[in-house]
Formats: sequence, structure tokens, C-alpha cells
Amino acid sequence: MLVEPTKQSWQGRHDPLDGPDGHRWHHIVEIGPSPNPGAINLLGFACDEGVFRNQGRVGAKQGPQQLRQALSNLAIHQPLPLHDLGDVACHDKNLELAQGEYSGLASAALKKSQLVVGLGGGHEIGFASFAALNAARPQGTIGILNFDAHFDMRRDNQRTSGTWAADAFEIAGPRIKYACFGISSASNTAALFRTAQKHSVQFRLDERLTLLHLEEAKQDLSTWLDGLDHLYLTICLDVFPAAYAPGVSAPAALGLAPEVIEPLLKIAAKSGKLAIMDVAELNPTHDIDHRTSRLAARLIYQTVNSLAPSP
Repeated sequence: MLVEPTKQSWQGRHDPLDGPDGHRWHHIVEIGPSPNPGAINLLGFACDEGVFRNQGRVGAKQGPQQLRQALSNLAIHQPLPLHDLGDVACHDKNLELAQGEYSGLASAALKKSQLVVGLGGGHEIGFASFAALNAARPQGTIGILNFDAHFDMRRDNQRTSGTWAADAFEIAGPRIKYACFGISSASNTAALFRTAQKHSVQFRLDERLTLLHLEEAKQDLSTWLDGLDHLYLTICLDVFPAAYAPGVSAPAALGLAPEVIEPLLKIAAKSGKLAIMDVAELNPTHDIDHRTSRLAARLIYQTVNSLAPSP
């Protein structure tokens, strides 16, 4: 069910003496959809049923509203046609219905040549985002770029936050090229590595994605992007160490530093192929000092501003 957006979700600092130069995201975001190409749509997925099914810590359904609060005070330095489309909520544990509704709304925006930025929510948002892009772009190769400690290619008899990538291959395998950056060998079984190999997944382990490896990773990503027609970018916040991101469903002992991921996000954004993105697993119930939501907001901010024209 769609929970309609309201301006009350966007509250922040005012600096009236600065005029438009003092504006922040909460000043410019529009409520509701836009008919114009190039609009940037924020669409929440207030759901953690997939996390529950995957035996993770629930609470991510509160993520979209917390993320809006973190986004509200971000500064404006260039034109950003931001639109809040509201939240798709999961009722009566019907994850599949919620994924279908989210996919339909996102696909409608994509067909108008607009960007969709998903605010998660559990990583079951991944299947909904991919399905939207698969429907809106019926031709060409779709790349899934996942910053994650996990492959999310588990086998199960139902959809979960840990099966979404495997579910994507079920509906559109021949079209997909999957790259996963930040994989933890400690958190993925041998069976998951075999599944990744079966589907020719390109991945980098977390231990091979430090600042010392950044230039090599940037080149690998650029080469991979060259082979795509359309890009879906997804960031699972459990790819960061728990010190950076305590408010997630599955906290990481080790992980990637934000300064490693940000340059890679900019490369993806500037490729000209990014159609849809999301940030997943924000769990405010377990966050400390809003560290995780602020990090998530920063990642969205950097990606969106890399897309926008310079002032």
C-alpha cells in the first residue's frame, strides 16, 4: 500500500538571511510525481518482511522516514529536481505484493526517463528495483552493481532479503551482468560462492577493496560498466563496519570504508547508464547517533550530485 508523501517528513534548518544560497533539500523537494524527464524521485520501501524471513534483525521498515530526516538538511549547490513519491508499505507480511507495487511505481517513473532513488527498507527492495528496470527497459543488458558484504543469492522457498539477486536471475538471467563489491568470505558459504561462479558474478572481496586497491577497483568498475546498457545500483549498508553503520540488519565486524565507496559511486553515476538506485538495510532501531542514516544520506547525496549538471 502506498503511503502518500507529506511535507511534514521534510523538516530542517532555515537560514533566511542567506536567501536561496541557504537552501537545503527540505526547501526544494516537491511532493508527488513529476511529468518531466530528468526528475529525481525518492521512493520509500517501508518493509522488513524479507529480513524477518532471512532471520535478520527487524526494524528496517522504519528506514525511509529516518532517511528523509537525514536527507533534509543536505545543502544545495546545483539544481536538483527532487520529488518525494511516498512509501510503499508491506501489510500482512505480503512481501510479494509490496514488491510488485514498488516495482510498478518505479517502472512508471523510469518510462518517463526519470531517476528513481529507493529508500530502504530491507534489501528485499533489490528484487523490486530490478523488476522495475527490467520492465521499463525491455531491451539491452542490465547491470546490477551491489555494494554488499553478501551475494544475496541464497536458495529458499520464498523471497527474502537474501534471495533477491537470485530471484532477479530467475526472471531475466540472460540480460544480467552482476557485480558485487565488498564481499565477506566469512559471511558467504561455499555454496554461495559456487552460485556466484555459476552466474559469472564479478566480485571483489572486502579485503581487496581498501584505499590501496582503489585505483585497481576503479579500473575494474569502468571496464565492467562499458559492457552495460542500463545500470541498477544498490548499496547495502552492512557493507560498512559496524562503527560506521551500527543500524543495520546484519552488522559487520569488518567492511569497506566510505572513502573507498564514494569514488566508485561517482564513476557509476557519471557512466550515463544509471537508471535506478537504492540504499538498503537502514535499521533505525539499532542505530547510534544517527550514524547509519547520515552515512546513507551522504551516499545518496554524492551519487545524485554526480549526475546533476554543474552550476
